[in-house]
Amino acid sequence: MLEECTNDGRLIAALAHSEELDIFNSRAVQALIEFKWKNYAQAKQCLGATIHICYVFTLIAYIQRVYLSADKGAAADHYLLAALGTLLLYPVANDGTRVLRIGSAYFAAPGNYVDLL
Repeated sequence: MLEECTNDGRLIAALAHSEELDIFNSRAVQALIEFKWKNYAQAKQCLGATIHICYVFTLIAYIQRVYLSADKGAAADHYLLAALGTLLLYPVANDGTRVLRIGSAYFAAPGNYVDLL
């Protein structure tokens, strides 16, 4: 697998499959990882985390308003429901594009089944 990754020019994949952990102590590899993080991954991870936090707080507000308020069983707050639906679009689109890109291999990882719940 390691030779296949390096022959294809996928250095990060080759590093991920390497059994030599000392390679990650080299300045060149650390610089590469930092570059990839800053230019590709950081913004996406921060966006995902922000959307998740907003979703959790919106869900808490919805549960408080509909189920825990003095007027139990009150009609659902349509604005909060719309916000919850909107905030769910990002993770659905994110996982959907991963399924389309990876194909059936997406379902080989057990953690991806949790995403479907």
